[in-house]
Amino acid sequence: MKRTVRVLASMGTAILLATVVVLVTVFGSMRSAIAAERPNIVFVLTDDLDNKSMQYLDGLRDVMAQNGTTFNRAYVSDAVCCPSRATILRGQYPHNHGIRGNVAPLGGEDKFHDTLKDRSTVATWLDAAGYQTKFVGKYLNGYNETYAPPGWDEWFGWLGEYNNKRVFDKKANEPGRVLEVQGHDTDLFADESVDFIRRASANPNPFFLSIWTRAPHQPAIPAPRYADLFENTDLPRPPSFNERDVSDKPRYIRDQSRLSDRKISKMRELHQDRLASMLSVKDLLDDVVASLRETGELDNTYIVFTSDNGYHLGQHRMTQGKRTPYEEDIRVPLMVRGPNVPAGRALNHQVLNNDLAPTFARLAGVTPPTFVDGKSMVPLLDSSPPTVSNWRTGILTENWRTDAVGGTSDAPTYKALRTKNFSWVRYVNGERELYDMRNDPYQVSSRDPGDNQRLVRRSNAQLDRLENCDGAECRAAETG
Repeated sequence: MKRTVRVLASMGTAILLATVVVLVTVFGSMRSAIAAERPNIVFVLTDDLDNKSMQYLDGLRDVMAQNGTTFNRAYVSDAVCCPSRATILRGQYPHNHGIRGNVAPLGGEDKFHDTLKDRSTVATWLDAAGYQTKFVGKYLNGYNETYAPPGWDEWFGWLGEYNNKRVFDKKANEPGRVLEVQGHDTDLFADESVDFIRRASANPNPFFLSIWTRAPHQPAIPAPRYADLFENTDLPRPPSFNERDVSDKPRYIRDQSRLSDRKISKMRELHQDRLASMLSVKDLLDDVVASLRETGELDNTYIVFTSDNGYHLGQHRMTQGKRTPYEEDIRVPLMVRGPNVPAGRALNHQVLNNDLAPTFARLAGVTPPTFVDGKSMVPLLDSSPPTVSNWRTGILTENWRTDAVGGTSDAPTYKALRTKNFSWVRYVNGERELYDMRNDPYQVSSRDPGDNQRLVRRSNAQLDRLENCDGAECRAAETG
């Protein structure tokens, strides 16, 4: 009898163990299925990287473009750091989120915080949905305090301006600490990102990692190993470079003298440093991809790479800068790789920084708030995207002339419409610009509105709908 009991006990143990194995397998499969439905997201944002500079960065394109989809017509709704970053976080045009500059009173991190805009961002949406969230790098302009905005489980934010070397480091359930930065900043951001990926991969919940580099923002300090790599690279000189005849341009351009050799030489050095600083960003992407592969997360992770705005260097007689409605300032690189995203593909659909937050939300299975103006780009990541004509017909770009900016080289406040074929700009002072982007992609010759009245009426009608649109109204106005 005792032997029978022992046998039955053994049989019971075996049955119990088998049941446990089955349950573990079932729940493991369920967890895998849930993870597949809720992918990880890694978002890499550079600072002031214009689209044309990508032609010099073969290695970076190898990491992203060859393994994913490139958006040839990616734009920002305001070519200034802080307004663009607020747009990225909330999915709104700047006229709706209210951040209209980099410093107070019209903008900066203080206004974003004081107006409670940071209480509802893509970080808070995903965090509430169970995502592990971490921010690494440069936040909004003016951030210089031991404060981690809502929605970020972990925070590693650069403090102050570009000559500072400090970060505020805060992990979950810890008070946080200020660290003195040792070594190159992009390398530090890479190490912090890899550490988070390795730790987050041990948790069944997906993660959202935002890495916002300081490169290639002026003064564009390269890592020492890359400092001289572009020393023989010349400054690009498109047809708009140091433009000879600017009689068709608005006054802020007409007031510019032609660029001196000294100014051109300084811009050439800056161009070289900007490119060299981006090589560390390529290394960061390599490290991120390697850590995702090592942890088994790569096949379930979307990696998005873009910039907060573009940059001009000598076009239309302007020295280094941004803020204008010209293509070099409002157009940015955008590449996405991830599950089922076609590799080596380029799309001509017009997309905006407004679209990033709703895209991340949809990937995470989250419904964004109704205040969001942008539209999810997820349909464009499919192998059969909607047609270009059915996606968008035009987008709004806007900028405000602030007292903190000043100077004759800054564009007056404007609203501009960018369609597939035309650029139409209305300045607050009454000046206008109209460019046929098919035949004049460098915006050398502004067309006379009086000779293009039908086009101007159509453009004004769409711009009128866009300039004060809100939420779903914006998406409707962007379709014509």
